[in-house]
Amino acid sequence: MFSLLQRILRSALKHPKLVLFVALAITLLSIYPVRNLKWDLRTIDMLPKTSAVKQTNSIVEENFGGFGSLIAVITSPDSARNDRLVQGLVHELEENRFVNFIEYQSEADFFEKNRLLYAHTSDLKKIRSRIAEIQSRYKFEQNPLYVDLQVGDSSVKIVRDSIAKEITDSLTLFKTENDYLAKLRNMYSNADGTVRIVSVFPKERVSDLAASRKLTRIVEGAFESLPESDNASLYLTGNVYDTAREGWKILPEARFTGIVLAILLSIFFLFRFAKQPTVFILSVIPIALVFVWTLAAAWLFFGRINLYSLILAVILPGISCREIVHLMTRYAEEQRKGLGYELSLESALLGIGPTIAVSTFSFAIAFLGLYFVPLTGMQELGILGAVGSILNWSLSSLVFPALIELTGHYRPFLVFGKIQSRMHDFKERPFIGFKKALIPVILISLILPCRGIYPKFDYDFSHTLYNPNTAIADSLLRETAYLRYDPIVVILPDAKEARAFYNRISREQKQNPETGIRAVTIFQNLIPSNQQEKISILNDIRNEIDLEMLKQISPADSERFNRLNAMKISPVLYRDLPQNLRRIFGENAKGSIEYAFIFPNFDPNDGLACRRLAKELEPYHYPMTGTALVRADLLNRTLPHFHKTILAGIAGVLLLTLLFYKKISFSLLTITPPIIAFFWLLGLLRLFDISISAYSALAFPILIGMSLDGSIQLWNSYFENSTGSIHYVFRTTGITCLFAEFLTLIVLCGLFASSHPGIHEIGLISILGLFCLMLSHLFVFPLLAGAIDRRRIRRRNLP
Repeated sequence: MFSLLQRILRSALKHPKLVLFVALAITLLSIYPVRNLKWDLRTIDMLPKTSAVKQTNSIVEENFGGFGSLIAVITSPDSARNDRLVQGLVHELEENRFVNFIEYQSEADFFEKNRLLYAHTSDLKKIRSRIAEIQSRYKFEQNPLYVDLQVGDSSVKIVRDSIAKEITDSLTLFKTENDYLAKLRNMYSNADGTVRIVSVFPKERVSDLAASRKLTRIVEGAFESLPESDNASLYLTGNVYDTAREGWKILPEARFTGIVLAILLSIFFLFRFAKQPTVFILSVIPIALVFVWTLAAAWLFFGRINLYSLILAVILPGISCREIVHLMTRYAEEQRKGLGYELSLESALLGIGPTIAVSTFSFAIAFLGLYFVPLTGMQELGILGAVGSILNWSLSSLVFPALIELTGHYRPFLVFGKIQSRMHDFKERPFIGFKKALIPVILISLILPCRGIYPKFDYDFSHTLYNPNTAIADSLLRETAYLRYDPIVVILPDAKEARAFYNRISREQKQNPETGIRAVTIFQNLIPSNQQEKISILNDIRNEIDLEMLKQISPADSERFNRLNAMKISPVLYRDLPQNLRRIFGENAKGSIEYAFIFPNFDPNDGLACRRLAKELEPYHYPMTGTALVRADLLNRTLPHFHKTILAGIAGVLLLTLLFYKKISFSLLTITPPIIAFFWLLGLLRLFDISISAYSALAFPILIGMSLDGSIQLWNSYFENSTGSIHYVFRTTGITCLFAEFLTLIVLCGLFASSHPGIHEIGLISILGLFCLMLSHLFVFPLLAGAIDRRRIRRRNLP
């Protein structure tokens, strides 16, 4: 198989100009896809289209842009100025095509007008009975025919004071309502008006990075255009801002990291090819083309880059560097033998090409194993990773040699032409001290796994998701009564189903003390219950009130009763509710549907609690969505299936080595050092208490693909040079592998330096895994190869 691939490459390289012309044409065609690539970096973007949670979220976002918003917090010492700024900002935004609707004032007037109808019927009955009783006693005491011979004037005063106190106590309900209304009035402002809030709801979905960034700029620009904006401060927060900020942080950070890594790799490449800088220039071209072509493939297949596939921007150049280092080192060795550049190139491709192909296809198979995880984000990463790996192999095996061959026609050059090596002449030298490697292997195998090798899983999403710094905005929000909640949204077909759903879930909520549900709200909850009965009770209370009795109580309480007498009480209808409440519960949705809201009683960062709540809501066969369910779906699609990716990667690597060697013994020897390295890695993770998350688990397929490169290069060199060549292999191929893995280590540091916690963890685990792989090459390979040497030498010495 691999020999056939090499013959195809040799045939193609007979026409280097054609190869470079095709590469240039593909690159030019890639410009448009790369420029129009979409960046989806939110968690919900990772779910497949078949996900019920994602489908429901699409329905919600179609009507509302999602139940997230961009929260603008305006603050200055002048409350009047703040009010003018709020009015000006709303005026600037209300007709904007990116804005769905704006909320900036509470509905306190509506609830104050109808507050008595929102009181509990039992409380109103209690007030009516107490006032009736007190009124009866008061009238009896005021009867001129009534004379109490046992008490004096002072006693009468005490009794009247007691009656007044009972009436005042009966009004505590109204006081509580006033406290509630004060909070409602302060929902979009603090008490003194120095902090004002404007909540802007988008027309596009909250998870749309481009739309969220656009809306954020619009709001900032609109505020800055206001005349008095220089005397006030604007702080932004909310789901829209989180999305925009994540894009503004991660994408520039990725570009900066790419530039830094390119500079570092260039330095080390120049060091490696110090005598021939032309080689360095030529090597940059295929590395850059891999990146561009993979982005174009992402647009062609998916139209986007997601948070998982973003890591390919770092991984693929690292793979390309490894392949080019191996190829150029072998090319240099062939030229030192006195061959011309054409024969050297052909000999290098025939000698090192198959092992490069095996290494590359191991990456492709490891990435393709991600397709077994039913999560779109990982599946896209798997496909793009496989495509990128094959593109890497094609560019390093076709474009790079074509550049060398074409350059050699015009200006011949020799790689390492002025460097004379003392180790290029091979002499058989049995590796007698191989047993010394047994001690460090045993010690490492005992020390690292001392706390176990079964990895722990981290369910805390605050450790894996990007959290923008909105501390100032959040602290200002806490000065107000603004409600920041993240409910589960349920789509119900009609009002009857909504009431049945509410009653059922309320009953089960009471029966289950460990429920994850704190409260449930439907549209019908906004209409006061038992309105006619409450109106009748309130009329009875008004009829019982005696104006003479009001003189005996405090002026404040007397004023309350006077307002009650003057108040026109009428039933509240659905059309009487404020527009924003009707809109939130489905008035502007297409068709006759209603929304219900389930409020969890836990932090949505708790992944285990999210999964329990999703399990609890399974019997309710209604479309639902929300942060908790999105995260539960992500975990449910990752945890039970990720082992398939690992098994597929291991099976693929084993199959590739069998195809390459056609001997099971050689195949087992090649994969043994990586297997031991993974055993060490698992022990190292437990030793340092490093947990695996839904993001950092991606490090394992990366390491599986990476594991075969160094091992197969070392073993292939050993099998090629036969018995007694371990010293030679270490001093030639070993140094090349060490340099290639060092370049990979530099690349992985780019992931480790990311501010995104999930990407950072991928980098951390990958670096630890690469460190273990390097240890296995240093100790396990010579141990196994030395044992084979000794066995072969003993056989030779047998008579």
